[in-house]
Amino acid sequence: MVEQPVNNTIKTNKRMLSAISIGLSGGILWNSLDYLFSIFQFTKVGPSVYAKWFGLDLYDTWLNQIIGIAIATLFTVFIAVVYVYWFTWTKKIWGGIGLGVILWALFYFVVSPLFDLTKPYFTLGWNTITTEFCLFLLQGVFVGYTLSVEFNDEEKRNK
Repeated sequence: MVEQPVNNTIKTNKRMLSAISIGLSGGILWNSLDYLFSIFQFTKVGPSVYAKWFGLDLYDTWLNQIIGIAIATLFTVFIAVVYVYWFTWTKKIWGGIGLGVILWALFYFVVSPLFDLTKPYFTLGWNTITTEFCLFLLQGVFVGYTLSVEFNDEEKRNK
């Protein structure tokens, strides 16, 4: 009877470590790509937009971009941990796609207007809208689908 709580604790710790590592990897990868896309002017919104929440409004400096990548990566880790507890039951890619679409919509239609992070959505231009939508979608798929596959395969291995 004592081994059951220990096994659940170990399983929870493994899930948390997986969520943190996948969140870190996904956050660094996709937000670095966002910075690269802003350098090549595919998008007018770079990762430095996340630093505005903390009063750092040095939009075009590389340091502010790096700070924005770090902040966005921390948000990605948080999202990965939340996903582990609520959405790992999804076994297909659709959970990750849904995660990306929800994050994109929340950012551009709720958070950004609330904190005045970007220009109004429809004035950003189609290149920015398309690029940012695809980045959010890919980040959601990376985090969501990777975690779902990880934990569903873990359950199969343990049976």
